[in-house]
Amino acid sequence: MVAHLVGYVLYSCGFGLIIYGVRAYTKVRERDRANRQLEQQALLHLQEMDRVKTNFFTNISHELRTPLTLILGPAEVLATEPADPAVRQQGSLVLRSAHKLLTLINQLLDLSKLEAGALRLLPASGDAAATARQLVVSFSSLAESRQIMLYCETPWDLVLLVFDAGKLKEILTNLLANALRFTPAGGMVTVTVAELPPVAATSAGGVAVAVRDTGSGIDAEELLHLFDRFYQANDAGADGQRTGIGLALVRELAALHGGTVAVASEPGLGATFTVQLPRGLRAVASGVAVSAAPSFIKRTHAPESISGGVVSELSARSGCRYRACY
Repeated sequence: MVAHLVGYVLYSCGFGLIIYGVRAYTKVRERDRANRQLEQQALLHLQEMDRVKTNFFTNISHELRTPLTLILGPAEVLATEPADPAVRQQGSLVLRSAHKLLTLINQLLDLSKLEAGALRLLPASGDAAATARQLVVSFSSLAESRQIMLYCETPWDLVLLVFDAGKLKEILTNLLANALRFTPAGGMVTVTVAELPPVAATSAGGVAVAVRDTGSGIDAEELLHLFDRFYQANDAGADGQRTGIGLALVRELAALHGGTVAVASEPGLGATFTVQLPRGLRAVASGVAVSAAPSFIKRTHAPESISGGVVSELSARSGCRYRACY
């Protein structure tokens, strides 16, 4: 009788433990499922907020683009034709501001097209180094006005690549504008173009374009969100001109080429943004847009590179034969 009672007690305890274990496991599963649902809802909420922001700015951009285009014509006249230098100076200021606003509007429209899957590349074979040099030249007056040394390091030979020239210029424009904005007077901004050797992921090799500055650098926490849309770092700059759009668009346009963009930075040591594009695109337009090195580029007998992580590595890898200062 006692043995049966002990067996019954043990059986009851074992059964109770099983029930308890199953119940505890079920609670854990339910809690995990609830957490996943909350995370998914939060993600959907963020995506919806991002979509609403993009749609709002896109609608505003469409409304502003036409009158802004009409402003550019008279602004160009005021910047060039009047005999009074003061009037030309004011006209130039209006023209620069109008172009800056038009660039922002175009970026918003490109983001909207990317979301809708309607943005298409028009890749053609060209010289990526020449495209970079031409763009750097266009920033020379801005760099001079801010007392910043602007360099461009490219290989002596052509750097052939199939790419959308307009989109590559848009990428470099955003990176150069940021570099000049956050580099103090007396600082330096360097654009380096280098060819990448073939690897498993890109059997045909690729091209890397790096933009390095000697500005204030970026905190590690900011680096995690730097390419998020509408994200603005705490050190948004004294001019207050950051919108959180440019770098997000840079990442999207690089990805559209099948490439990547990365940033390396430490506070007080400047920042280096590196865009890598593979040689995997096929041209949809005929012709090769190439140009020789400008006559004012000084040729050297040995590769010339600057100090600093990625840029020095790219310079050494490409065997830079000249370095232009603008």
